[in-house]
Amino acid sequence: MSRLTGRVYGYVLGAVLVGGCGGTPSETSGAENGIGTEEDTGVGVDTDESTTGAKLDLQGDMDVPTAAQSGCEKIDFLFVIDSSGSMADNQANLIASFPGLVAAMMDNVAADDWHVMVVDSDGQWGGTDCANACMTLNSCPGAPEFDCQTPPPTLCDITLGGGVIAPMGEAASNQDCALAGDSRYVQAGEPDLLSAFSCVAKVGVDGSDTERPMGALVRAVSPELVDPGECNDGFVRDDAILVVTIITDEPDEHSLGEPGEWYDAVVAAKGGQPEAVVVLGLLPDGDLGMPLCGVESVPSPRMSEFLQLFENSSRASICEPDYSPFFLESVSVISEACENFVPIG
Repeated sequence: MSRLTGRVYGYVLGAVLVGGCGGTPSETSGAENGIGTEEDTGVGVDTDESTTGAKLDLQGDMDVPTAAQSGCEKIDFLFVIDSSGSMADNQANLIASFPGLVAAMMDNVAADDWHVMVVDSDGQWGGTDCANACMTLNSCPGAPEFDCQTPPPTLCDITLGGGVIAPMGEAASNQDCALAGDSRYVQAGEPDLLSAFSCVAKVGVDGSDTERPMGALVRAVSPELVDPGECNDGFVRDDAILVVTIITDEPDEHSLGEPGEWYDAVVAAKGGQPEAVVVLGLLPDGDLGMPLCGVESVPSPRMSEFLQLFENSSRASICEPDYSPFFLESVSVISEACENFVPIG
């Protein structure tokens, strides 16, 4: 049954030190798991008031099922992030909450071979305005860190659903994230997972206001983009579960198709196994009982219906001040899917 959550209550979160990805409770090192972080990441309690609030890493000792080694050993994480003008704080919230998700996953889920890919919501290059400003001003006033020598985008940089590896424009990373693997997603062996994710997930706010997160999701896992030689070559693996996180502050009114068609496309990407898919949503909350977004609350009926089609799903408001409790709750959903997974073949 789908788990629809509004505001999340009842969690006492403690700070954990993440050495590698697993932290001290499990004595798991990043090198051993192939997706390590630098030994001293500085991860802990972030009280920087310039972000969306204090962020707490998640306590490793949680009451969630532990996946059996015979379940899944690999997870493909896909983050679909709205890149429109109102999303800067939400992207910062996601990035600040990610270390806790990593710590909780490493302590409670057996799978230790991850792919992590970010796609944005429009498939256009965020550096266009900066590149134009550079032609006349030799700098980009909206993003002074933008290098005016930045090369033009590749075809995959302007493809809806293509993995983001060099976010450009206002509030973006404005750098080539220099992922260790020769792909548009983080692979096992990335020397610093947290830094890599922080770079690719900061997609910026120069995207179109005609957001198409569901269109980006469907294309990201389609044969058109994951087949050999294509933009996301090899991202979806038959022997991995797929965990999708959708993050947007607007309802999707522009993607082609309907929720049932999106569901069919994602399940087809997993060989007809809906139980091999987990869908998480940080969405507008106008259709929830206690909206947090206030006057900005709008319903998101199509995305809500899509989530409800999956047994393994969870949802919270995009306006949550801290996404860590939501991700903590979601670890149990991921763990259960991983435990019950039967690879194709």
